[in-house]
Amino acid sequence: MLVIQHDILGSVIFEWLQSQCRNTENKLEYNTSQNLLKNFLLKDDTQKTLSSKCLNAIRKLKDNLASKEDKFAGYVRHTIKNCMDAMTTSPVESHNRVLKHGPEAIHPNYHLNTTVSKIMNSSITRLRLRKDRAMIETGKNNLASNSPTREFLIKKGQGLVDRNYDRRGLYKSVQLNPTKWISWYFDEVETLKDRHPLFVEIPMFLRVRVLELTSQNGNNFVSCNCNRREREGVPCSHFFHIATNAMVPNTDIIDIGMVDVRYLKMYNSHYGDKGPVGKLMYRAQNECFDNKNMGVCVTTKFSLQLKGTSDAQYPILGKDTSTSDYNEAKFVMNNGPCTAQELEKFRIYNNECQDLPSIVNNQNVRNDYDDGVEVLVTNAVDEFGVISDVGQQMKEGVAQSKVGGKKDNKRLLTENERDEWYKRHMDKVKEILYDERFTKSNMQHLEESMDNVILDAYENVNKVDEKK
Repeated sequence: MLVIQHDILGSVIFEWLQSQCRNTENKLEYNTSQNLLKNFLLKDDTQKTLSSKCLNAIRKLKDNLASKEDKFAGYVRHTIKNCMDAMTTSPVESHNRVLKHGPEAIHPNYHLNTTVSKIMNSSITRLRLRKDRAMIETGKNNLASNSPTREFLIKKGQGLVDRNYDRRGLYKSVQLNPTKWISWYFDEVETLKDRHPLFVEIPMFLRVRVLELTSQNGNNFVSCNCNRREREGVPCSHFFHIATNAMVPNTDIIDIGMVDVRYLKMYNSHYGDKGPVGKLMYRAQNECFDNKNMGVCVTTKFSLQLKGTSDAQYPILGKDTSTSDYNEAKFVMNNGPCTAQELEKFRIYNNECQDLPSIVNNQNVRNDYDDGVEVLVTNAVDEFGVISDVGQQMKEGVAQSKVGGKKDNKRLLTENERDEWYKRHMDKVKEILYDERFTKSNMQHLEESMDNVILDAYENVNKVDEKK
């Protein structure tokens, strides 16, 4: 049993370190993963299973990788154009195999003139073979796809488009205003339950993607902060999801102007030619670089269909998206970087509070986003995750305060003050919860103290209303 535990621990730590190089999208996520790993190595179970020598070696490796963060961290490559999420961005790596193996391999004893000659011949041969394959693919029909672009894209490019299009149904979305959407997929959390419990310790960061419709130089673009359009060269699944919700026809949902020029059959077969087709490919490539980081280029008709009707009431929940899903998305956005483990706790809190009636009505709205879009206020018990014995008193207190005058006498909190207070204290709660010294008895004491504080606060609120 101890050997199995050693093997599992080794796999967990290896996957944890690998996830820092692959699945972190910003500096904050990287630092959070480092801190959680540090706490994991300090746990009693970990220290009982692994020797101090082994633990020291792991810490040394972790610190060594952290010292090379600018080379290994995943977020460093997150915005590199056409990187295809490669684990390395070194141009040398692609040449190692052809230089060291095969008929054109370079021996260390070769003279410089022989070495350069063999390298040039090898490069010319590979370019010629690639162009021959591209010319053959130009005459092929891709019967595996129903996309309107299947006759114009190479097999790899069409495969990426079809993959992202097929995954569009997994996502949830909300349209916040005519030119802004959010989209997410949290159900991958369920895959954690199929693995050994130790793998749940590895942070799985959840993200809510923001899509925006903008205009630049007379062209319309839909950008998504997942950056897959830049890294892969094709529209992402979030783009296809909101387009499907907007009832964009399948014949218009994708065209060759939405993908990177390098996936065109004509580009692979005619790039570098001196004729008019070659010059056209040069212009298309230049346009791709000019539009870098702008997103997917769409037509005016496409953009108008995405916006919807002018009299729409926002926010608009997308297909198969419930209010509960929207609340989860707001929780993740307000508590970033948020992990799957934190979302699971949030769901547990909500399930325990789901029988409580809402403490606010749907007429109350607040600005949750910088662009001033009004959204419904969520149940405060759900949002704070308080499992409370004083829930009834809280609801009665709020109900009484609503009966009073609604005039702002400048003693009431503003929305920004509420949000700042909530964020500040939630950060403190998260900090103490992840402290290894925090026990169940500490948790019970904290809950009792919170109940007393909340009771006292609502008694004061009720007293003010009685005086009125």
